[in-house]
Amino acid sequence: MVVKEEKINKVKNLKEILKNAKGVYFVDFTNIPANELAKIRMRFREEKIKMMVVKNNLCEIALRELNFPKETENFLVGPTALVISDEDPTKPARLIKELKFLKFKGCFVEEKIFYDKDFGFLANIPNKEELRSQIVSYILSPIFEFVFVLESKLRELIIILENLKNKQT
Repeated sequence: MVVKEEKINKVKNLKEILKNAKGVYFVDFTNIPANELAKIRMRFREEKIKMMVVKNNLCEIALRELNFPKETENFLVGPTALVISDEDPTKPARLIKELKFLKFKGCFVEEKIFYDKDFGFLANIPNKEELRSQIVSYILSPIFEFVFVLESKLRELIIILENLKNKQT
């Protein structure tokens, strides 16, 4: 009975974590040395991302109880770790790509399932700050071009006026 209570508590805790997640990634951590795995976990922790190894059947129960799409259960084959982000839903993809040791199985991000073939797309999505700066540069670019054209025309006018002045003297 104690074992069953432990499992119930693990599912309950996992549900609490998954409930607030904006991105849930499923990764294979097979053949990663323990010291590398510790470094990977620390790197995730620095970025405020959780990495958890949970029994597949307990994870399946938690996902089902939270009404995750049934397809997410397909990612729970073999050794699987969950990488969970409560903030930037694509940050884990960029980190998984950077760290190279983890094998991406799939993820559930912003109510959408992504499979391993979609990983390159996810890992290359800019974060919010990068997107904001891109938008600002797109908005400001025509304005700067307009100002540049005005300045060049003004310079031309000044040169013409100076030439006229020099001719008159």
